[in-house]
Amino acid sequence: MAGQLASLGGIYLVTGVVIFTNAVTAHVLARLAVRRRPSPAPVFAWLGVMALAAGWALLRLQPAPAPLDARRLKVAVIQGNLDERARLSGRGDQIWVTRRMLAQSRLAASAGAKLVAWPEGSLPRPVPAGTESLARELGSAPGLGSVLVIGGIGYGRDDGRLFKTNSAFVTDGKLEVLGRYDKVHLVPFGEYVPLGSVLPWEWFVPAGTVFFSPGEGHSPIHAGDLRLGLLICYEAIFPEIARQAVDQGADLLVNITNDAWFGRSAAPYQHLVMSRMRSVETGRYQVRAANTGVSAMIDPCGRELGRIPIGLARAGGDRLRRDQLPAPARLTAEVALLEAETPYVALGNWLPWACVLASLAGVGLSCWRRRRPVPLAGEATGRSGGERPDR
Repeated sequence: MAGQLASLGGIYLVTGVVIFTNAVTAHVLARLAVRRRPSPAPVFAWLGVMALAAGWALLRLQPAPAPLDARRLKVAVIQGNLDERARLSGRGDQIWVTRRMLAQSRLAASAGAKLVAWPEGSLPRPVPAGTESLARELGSAPGLGSVLVIGGIGYGRDDGRLFKTNSAFVTDGKLEVLGRYDKVHLVPFGEYVPLGSVLPWEWFVPAGTVFFSPGEGHSPIHAGDLRLGLLICYEAIFPEIARQAVDQGADLLVNITNDAWFGRSAAPYQHLVMSRMRSVETGRYQVRAANTGVSAMIDPCGRELGRIPIGLARAGGDRLRRDQLPAPARLTAEVALLEAETPYVALGNWLPWACVLASLAGVGLSCWRRRRPVPLAGEATGRSGGERPDR
């Protein structure tokens, strides 16, 4: 219920309501512990906040979260189920993976999907910078009637220096590249070294390691009449990234990720929940393609239209053969391309800034009160402390 408040003030407003609830609960329990009646003001304030949250949730959680006249689109995600233990990297692996993914993409296209999303890292081999078509890289031109979002690694040279990017390639059905998004918010020490120009990171990083270079912004990628707000991996946990994409015109969010590193822990599910909150904040449908799960389709209220469960190999050991990997899975759903902005998209992080201003005002008021001269007891009555009144 309170989660729908994210459309008003982002996850910060939801967090504020949780903290306020805990504070009121602590107040009530502390007063009852000493057998004193709790103050009614905070209790009634909490009831008011809950009533407003419930009313806003009921307003948003309608059977049809999209207007009847909104453009609708059938989309699909392909979960490759490529366990990291298979260590796919060769040219033969590239062809094998591509055939698996394209076979599922053809089935999705035949079912009417106009957009098909592959997960992060779907391509075992890096793609050269400036590539205009992936047909040669993948050894196939499928001729699908769908736009494809394909996660892969890009590479190139800048002034003789080799660089890599964690990228999402948006192509047409013939694998002609329509646009490319390079991940901006990289993982510290995993994809880059913070303060790398100062720290001697070469001392503790294997020789020849090349870290990723960040992209230049979160502008939507245009594919025909689609404006895709792309989020790669854990970029989906940062509210400002999805908000910037939608503020610049994205009408659909696409999150591609590789959570295979987390195994069968709770982390893939936690990542999914955080990704769902971006849809609530921005009021956009979201297509989420995860390499080994959890893939899902999400509506603007954060509800799942469908999901693909974890798809890791059952076999044990540190190394797997390709024939031990689970078959890829496919999920298709209909989404709406929305243009209206939520208050959070329009106003941004107004609540944190309001809290900062309130804190500064409180500190300033406290300092001002301390600097005021405190009158002595005698001065307050106009007599010295040793005088006695006349009788």
